[in-house]
Amino acid sequence: MTAPTESVSFTLDVLAKPWQRAQHKGKQYFTPAESRAFKALVRDTFALRCGRGWRLDGMYRLGITANLPDWHTRDWDNIGKNIGDALNGVAWHDDNQVVDGHVLKCVIGVVSVSIEVLRIGDWPVKRKAVPTLPILERVHPRDPLAPRPATPTPAELRAMYPRKRKAVR
Repeated sequence: MTAPTESVSFTLDVLAKPWQRAQHKGKQYFTPAESRAFKALVRDTFALRCGRGWRLDGMYRLGITANLPDWHTRDWDNIGKNIGDALNGVAWHDDNQVVDGHVLKCVIGVVSVSIEVLRIGDWPVKRKAVPTLPILERVHPRDPLAPRPATPTPAELRAMYPRKRKAVR
């Protein structure tokens, strides 16, 4: 058995579809068919290239080169967002694990999109918070977060503030 790869790169001879906001008809929202088809192509191609040993838990670098036919309005961040979302569950658990991402737009007449995913390290493990001892500091008397002494009981209040008796004449 071979060791799992730490890098996968591939080129698709299709136009990179930028991310599109979900559209609606009446009360139903749906993702456009072109966007769904592009995401499925990216996801399936990555799954075929990476094999079974690919680990989803880690930090990743994502490199995208989009060769476009013209300078038509295609935002670079929407191209990266669409590809990042397409690889959720296949290359990583969630695209917040991508710590380094690059999108390059080129107009060279040939339509293609090149994608490179590189695993660059382990994702930090969440550790339980270690309880710390309170630091005794001098606090402002009106600080609402300052520790307050316990409220005295009514008997203690009577002892602290005795009633003054009226003098009898």
